[in-house]
Amino acid sequence: MATGAALVGLVLSATSCNVGRPPAATVEGRDISAERIDDLVAAFVEADPETFGPQVEGDGEDTYDMAAVAAILGTLVVQTVQAELADREGAIPDESERDEAEDLVRNSFVPGADAEPDPGTGEPTEEAAQAQETSGKVFDALTPETRAWLVDLRATTLALTREISADPEEVTAQARQIFEADPTPYQDLYCLRAIVVDGADVPAVQQRLAAGEDFGAVSAEVTIDTQVAQAGGELGQCLPGDQLETTQLAPGIIALVQPLQPGQVSDPF
Repeated sequence: MATGAALVGLVLSATSCNVGRPPAATVEGRDISAERIDDLVAAFVEADPETFGPQVEGDGEDTYDMAAVAAILGTLVVQTVQAELADREGAIPDESERDEAEDLVRNSFVPGADAEPDPGTGEPTEEAAQAQETSGKVFDALTPETRAWLVDLRATTLALTREISADPEEVTAQARQIFEADPTPYQDLYCLRAIVVDGADVPAVQQRLAAGEDFGAVSAEVTIDTQVAQAGGELGQCLPGDQLETTQLAPGIIALVQPLQPGQVSDPF
């Protein structure tokens, strides 16, 4: 497993006019298309551009923030693995599970949208109601195809839970079996971290790292991207080496990170 720490600002570039793009990820033969990621990112920005625009849009035209998109993709990968497990168990969602799945997906895009109602009134709190409204706007902004795809993924998870008598440990054990049966797609992973600063501040950061300070701690202190700073520089889901090209990273990034050894810091980008 290869990991690297990079002193760079990473973004994902994904333009809908790029015909024939490879999938964003492939899980057990199931593709998560780059177009799905495009649709989800666009839906977030359309629903609440003031909040989500700065969180998910990159620095250049038609680019996405790496951390935000990796978080979206990571969730989809987990749900896709669960869908594969559901198929193996012969778990087929019924109509009630599909209805429940649609409600769950509608309230899955904004933290707090799925909060329990106020025990005194039985109604959502003001914060939950606001979160539900925004999350619903994201859902409605998706294309019908993406909405149906997300609902189908969540419905298969509900059917799997029913089939295995709601034992999450068994789901975890079966997911582990999938990994151990063919770990190849999970090897040669690039788990990137970043310190994002103005160019004038790069030498001072390099001096601190050369003196032995922890990369994550420095990133948390000085990174100007709030989301990356809060994550201690972590840029989200690790990427298999053979999928670096599919992420359409900013020019020069792939060549920069591929030679890195675990714990090694790249040149500034």
